[in-house]
Amino acid sequence: MQSPANAGWVNMGEGDDPSHWNYWQREPLIYQSGLLDALPAGMAAPRCYGSVPLPGNFALLWLEDIHDAYQTAWPLARYALAARRLGGLNGRYASGGARQSFPLVRPANQPPMGSLCPTGATFLGGSARKK
Repeated sequence: MQSPANAGWVNMGEGDDPSHWNYWQREPLIYQSGLLDALPAGMAAPRCYGSVPLPGNFALLWLEDIHDAYQTAWPLARYALAARRLGGLNGRYASGGARQSFPLVRPANQPPMGSLCPTGATFLGGSARKK
């Protein structure tokens, strides 16, 4: 992974502010934090075998290659189960339990991202754009 600045983006989490909604180093730091070791029953994250920061705002993650039991598209019931579990997970963190221990989870004063916006759109008081 790399900083958005490497691709020419500004105001897209390329800096050192972990409270930015798109902080580029969040994923390696979440894996190092232990947060993913305490997921609720029925949920798991791929194992991280290693994380290496590299010069030039790059980071490498070696993650477990995971597969599910379905060789094709999921049946509707599987989507319903995934939605139920993700909703429970979001509810758990929205209540503030994980936020105190793991500040890399969306800060309490920051609204949800909502949807991805096109280039030039406003993002939480700033604008995202290519240099």
